[in-house]
Amino acid sequence: MKAPGVIYMDSEVIIDFPKQFDIRRSAYTCRLGANHDSTNLPYGIAGASLTCTVDNNLRRFVIRG
Repeated sequence: MKAPGVIYMDSEVIIDFPKQFDIRRSAYTCRLGANHDSTNLPYGIAGASLTCTVDNNLRRFVIRG
């Protein structure tokens, strides 16, 4: 899946799954991929960070960066 446009720093990406989807844990860890381009996405530099939260009732993942 590819975002339809630019996702700005401090934005949220919200992913909602159908109720049939089983989320087994209440927390997950977000990590940057091995091919992360820190020039265009400076996470880990100058206080920028990436966080993930999970809402099991809504079957929702929220990624904020």
